[in-house]
Amino acid sequence: MSDTDYVNSSHVIIQENQINFSYKKEPYKKYIAELVGTFIFIFISLSTVNSTVLSAGINNNGISQLIIALGFGFGLMAGVALVGPISDAHLNPSISFSFWVFGKLSILDLFWYIIAQTVGAFLAALLTFIIYYNLINELPYDATTSSMFGTLKKNQTSLFIGIIEQIIGTALLMFGVLRVVKYGKYVPLLIGIVLFTLGICLGNNGFAFNPARDMGPRIMTAIMGWGFDVFNYENHWFLITLFFPFIGAPIGFYLSTLIDKLEE
Repeated sequence: MSDTDYVNSSHVIIQENQINFSYKKEPYKKYIAELVGTFIFIFISLSTVNSTVLSAGINNNGISQLIIALGFGFGLMAGVALVGPISDAHLNPSISFSFWVFGKLSILDLFWYIIAQTVGAFLAALLTFIIYYNLINELPYDATTSSMFGTLKKNQTSLFIGIIEQIIGTALLMFGVLRVVKYGKYVPLLIGIVLFTLGICLGNNGFAFNPARDMGPRIMTAIMGWGFDVFNYENHWFLITLFFPFIGAPIGFYLSTLIDKLEE
């Protein structure tokens, strides 16, 4: 398959370095694809976290951020590759929101994309919990073990730094996605590399950069034994990962449009 074939099959038409998203399929297929793609992305990612943490020991400071970042990168790559031709594989509410802000997505699609992405992340976390239940059940259901699913701010990190991290990280993710979309069949790999790199650089607090990635698993932990204290950990940290990616992603989108204009 040529680069042009891949781009056309994923309904992303590159014209003078501008992106024109064409949605011709039945809407429900896009929403199911977003759910499935997010499920694949988050399941691979969280399974990597649980496997790494549980094998190394929950309090082992030698747990490799490199391995976890690789898991997230490969997870995103798989999700994008498998559902990109159907829904363009946003797999992230803040990315979908940015496309809506810039007129590339309808408000109805935005609503259902966010629902599908969050449900997909929830189901992925639930399956991961079931698979690793016997090992997890030997540990206390506290903030530390909940962070194998949702994200958790490190004690040494202030809320302000956490906010800046989420804004910058999501902006770079959105910017990276838009800059690599022109590379056809290599798009899934390159998007995975973008997230992997962000995980290495800005992974100190779980590098959410994706409201569904944190909220879906957090709801799962609330239901499956941790209780609703998961919404209180680290001064309601979940609010940072829930809202601030919606600021960062449009910034990244706008910066990409500026680069497009410079290339004209």
